[in-house]
Amino acid sequence: MKANIFKILFFLFISAITPLIAQAQQLIPLNNDLLLPINKEINKKNILFHTSMKPYLDSDLNIFFNHDSLVDFSKRDFTFINKWKHPWFWRKLRRESLININSKNFHATADPFFNLELGKEKNSSTCYVNTRGYIIKGKIGNHFAFNSSFYENQGVFPKYLGSYIDSNLIVPGQGKAKAFKSSGYDYSMVSGVLSYSPFKCINFQFGTDKNFIGDGYRSLLLSDNAFNYPFLKITTNYKKLQYMMLFSSLQDLKYPVAPESPYQKKYSSTYYLSYFVGKRIDISLFESVMWQAVENKKSLGLKVNYFNPIIGYQSISSSLNSVDNSMLGLNLKIKLTNTISYYSQCVIDNLSAFSTEKSKISDKYGFQFGFKYFDLFGLKNLYLQTEYNQVQPYTYGHKNSLQSYTHYDQPMAHPMGANFKEAVAIMNYRWKDFFAEVKINYILFGADTGNSHYGNNIFQSDNNAIYYQNGTPVILLEGISTKLIIADLRLSYLMNPKTNMNLILGYTYRKETSDLTNTNTSYVYFGFRTSLTNFYYDFK
Repeated sequence: MKANIFKILFFLFISAITPLIAQAQQLIPLNNDLLLPINKEINKKNILFHTSMKPYLDSDLNIFFNHDSLVDFSKRDFTFINKWKHPWFWRKLRRESLININSKNFHATADPFFNLELGKEKNSSTCYVNTRGYIIKGKIGNHFAFNSSFYENQGVFPKYLGSYIDSNLIVPGQGKAKAFKSSGYDYSMVSGVLSYSPFKCINFQFGTDKNFIGDGYRSLLLSDNAFNYPFLKITTNYKKLQYMMLFSSLQDLKYPVAPESPYQKKYSSTYYLSYFVGKRIDISLFESVMWQAVENKKSLGLKVNYFNPIIGYQSISSSLNSVDNSMLGLNLKIKLTNTISYYSQCVIDNLSAFSTEKSKISDKYGFQFGFKYFDLFGLKNLYLQTEYNQVQPYTYGHKNSLQSYTHYDQPMAHPMGANFKEAVAIMNYRWKDFFAEVKINYILFGADTGNSHYGNNIFQSDNNAIYYQNGTPVILLEGISTKLIIADLRLSYLMNPKTNMNLILGYTYRKETSDLTNTNTSYVYFGFRTSLTNFYYDFK
């Protein structure tokens, strides 16, 4: 952790003494609530903005509109605050960052980050989350931007989530869990990114954080589901074309190099080419390769071909030598109207999936399609999203389990792994600073057992696959047939749009049925928090 902080400080120092020549910028947090009004605006057909690669840069958005004005939903007038006895306190509480530094070539903000949540699970003890931390954001001159955050957490979770944490020793998307008191967990998360745009058409990002590719609630290509990871990202824009290269360093917690030593590393190279056909259709080509970092217990280190910028080259090379795990994918978005859009994805985990032979374990693929409706029925700020995801058994896995498409004991794409079908429906409504949302997940999956690998657990080696061993057909949902229904209801009130500080009242219902289990639970919670990241608890 200290090493990461020192790296961030070093790069900030270097950036401060570098000539300043380009356009100001800032990264917009990966949070669905914050992105919703932005996505509504950029859905208009006259705005040629590539929406599938996140996080966004505000400098890219501000070409079309002032994104800050979209977040302040009530458009309230705060001039009355100056008449109060303590106007400074109310400004900081309701509209400003706690610390705000402005000068000719430097701008920075600093805010506390917190999540104080108290809840009660049916027929169980009280649950809580206690998160404290900070987030610092800034711009240096006209071409450098940075952000840094640190969260320290203690929590007691509902039983279904506690069971997942006990099995995997991680809190989903938030880091490694350590025991806290009798039934709680202690965990922390640090992030920091330096962004540099020498010209309007190119951007470099270096740091530790998350990325997301897609237009859906889920992503089958790259999600923000897993823990933060170090990366270098290079993005270029030219007219209707956008090209991104992402080089990441990942870890597998299941395979420590030695006791009390760092965990096993692996590397990934991701390429994403997006192009607008006319003004309504945005089609993108995706490629990702998980590179083998160790062979015969010997580190292979980084190689020059890891950084080859030609999309498709890595997959062709990998298909000739299957040591590495390669994937290809497509992303499509169509703006049907200014308020309705269609989106879809498909992913192919191995080029041999094009084989004419049926029911091979190499036939690993998945697909997604969905719709977004803004201002549903003509009612302003009423939003509906429907989505379907399906992934074949063994997708994202590999013969060498170290090469699975995972990081920090979580999938890098859909949190369900593979061998599942999922339908998601999300409806929410905003009125001034008030927000209400209902989300329902309906999931069918074939669960693995301790001795049998039917394709759901992508951390297992393909060599352990049931179908691979005896040549029987690969069947979707084979294994322990399981049905999972999750319903979430949230009511919240926005207090400060700068940090998305809000009061929230929520309810979660979860029911899981299979031949081995039949459980249902309900959880009611209340919280006071700043929401700048996505956390996903809606999976097995």
